[in-house]
Amino acid sequence: GGFTRHAAQKITTASVRDLSVLSSKSLLQTNRAANRYQIHELLRQYGAEKLAGNGADEAAARDRHSAYYADLLHQHAVVLKSAEQRAALTAIQGEIENVRAAWDWAITQKQTHTLDQALESLGQFYEWHGRVQEGQAAFRAALGVVDAEAEPRLRVRLSSWLATFLYWLGRIDEARELREQSLVLLDSPPLVDQDRRAERAVILLGLGQSVGFGAIDPQANQAELQLYEQSLALYEALQDRWGMA
Repeated sequence: GGFTRHAAQKITTASVRDLSVLSSKSLLQTNRAANRYQIHELLRQYGAEKLAGNGADEAAARDRHSAYYADLLHQHAVVLKSAEQRAALTAIQGEIENVRAAWDWAITQKQTHTLDQALESLGQFYEWHGRVQEGQAAFRAALGVVDAEAEPRLRVRLSSWLATFLYWLGRIDEARELREQSLVLLDSPPLVDQDRRAERAVILLGLGQSVGFGAIDPQANQAELQLYEQSLALYEALQDRWGMA
C-alpha cells in the first residue's frame, strides 16, 4: 500500500537523501502530491526475501512497523468521534494494507499492547465501512492469543468488537452469548477494583440491541429498554457524549 516519508524515517531510519537516491534509481516511485512512496511488488518481494535471510533484522523491522501503525490508529481513536471523522477514516483507508500487516504481526507475536492500541480505531473503521466479515476475522484471530486470566480487560474489549461484527452478520445469539461472557469476565477478581464503566456501557448497549432484535414481545422490549437505560446511565456518569448519543 505504499508509505509516507515519516513512516519510512520512523520504521527504517531512512533519511530524505536515502529516499531520494532510491527514487532516482527507480527503486521507489514518488507521489509528491500525496507525500507517499510506492515500490514495485516484485522489488518488494525481493526485499522481503533478503530481509528474511536475517531473522533478527526481520523481526526488529516488523516490530517497528507494527508499533508505528498501531500508534497511528491509536492517534485516530479520538478523531474518529469528532467532526474530523471522515478525514480520519480516509487516512486509515490509505494505510489499510500496512494496518493489516501490523495487526497480523502483533497477533503472531502475541504483542497484546499493540493490539490494545489499535483495536478501537480498527473496529470503528471496519464497522463504519461495512467490512464486518473482515472485522470479524481480524478480531476473532486477535482474541485467540489473549489470555482471559492474564489480560481480562483486553479480552473484554476484543470480545465486544467481535460481538458487534457477529451482530451485523446476523449471528445474534452468538453476539449475545459473547457479551454475556464478557460481563462475567468484567466482574472477575483481576478487574473488581478497577473502573469498568466504559466497557460495561458498551456491552449493555450491545445486549440491548441483541435482546430487541426482531422482538414483538412486550417483555423483550422492556428488557431492551432497561439495558439501554443502564448503558446510558454509565455514559452519563462518564460524561461520554458520544456514548450518550
